[in-house]
Order: sequence, then structure tokens, then C-alpha cells
Amino acid sequence: MRTDFRRPALVMLALVSVLSIGALVSWAFESGGRQSARFAAEDLATNRRLAGEIRQLRLTAQSSPEGGKPGLELAARVESAALAAAVRSDQILQIDPQEPVAVGNTRYENTRTRIDLRGVTLEQVVRTLHATLTAEPSLSVERLNLRPPAHSADDRTWDADVVVSRVTLRQDGPSARRP
Repeated sequence: MRTDFRRPALVMLALVSVLSIGALVSWAFESGGRQSARFAAEDLATNRRLAGEIRQLRLTAQSSPEGGKPGLELAARVESAALAAAVRSDQILQIDPQEPVAVGNTRYENTRTRIDLRGVTLEQVVRTLHATLTAEPSLSVERLNLRPPAHSADDRTWDADVVVSRVTLRQDGPSARRP
């Protein structure tokens, strides 16, 4: 009879051992998953903070008087308008403010800004330009070129090359470049 009690006890011990090992493995995977989720949440928070810092640094650099090229504040305005029009930052190839050019023998100068957008819809182009021109009525669209993207199956998207310009009275100081 003694052997009859040993067998169920051994089976019970084996079962408890297997269940214990299973519980430990499950706990290890769960805690590893929690740790991965915590790391992902920390990475997301860090990325959001850094993206905010980058946006702030861009605006600071573009609005600073020693920033170099004139018109950088317009570049920041165009970029904000494009992002508000759901244009992704990777679709903005460049926003390039040009040096002012004298208008004939007058005291006026023309400052152009070239905007290159890739893979955007016509609605995004129009919304970007509308927001930019509404915010600054002295601007006008000097040129707008649209062409289908070279490597896209989406027939709703375009590559847009836009030049906006602003004619202003030249301030006292260095004169604008002659064409």
C-alpha cells in the first residue's frame, strides 16, 4: 500500500513543479513586456520633447536677425502653413528664401522664396498657399509649377515648385542685389 501513496504524491509533485515553472516563465515574459512597454513610453516622451525642441530651435534660428538670409521668418510661416495643411515634413523638400533683388532703378526690392513640395495633393498646395498669403497680404505667387511625381502610383499627388515674392520699399542700409 505504501507504493500506492507514492505514485499520486510523485504525480502531484511533478504537477506542482511544472505549474511553478510555467508561472515563473509567464511572470518573466510579462515583466519583460512591461519593461519593454515602459521603455517604449519613455522613448516616445523623449522623442516628443526633442521634436518640440527642434521646432523651437528652427523658429528661433529663423527669426534671429543674425540668422543670415532675409525672409527666414517667411520660411517658418510657410512651413507652419504646410504642416497645418497636413503636408508631412518629409514632403517639404525645401523652403529657400532668396536675397532681395532691386526692382530697376527704384528704391523697391523683390524678395523671392522658393518652396518645393513633393508628393502632395492639390488641396494641400492650395491650403498652404492660402494660409501663407492670407497671413501676409504683401506676398503673391510668382510661379507655380505642378508635375506628377516620378515614382508614384497615386494619381492624386503632385510635385509642386512654387515661388512667392514680396516687393518692399528698401530700407536705408545695404542696397539689394542688382539682377
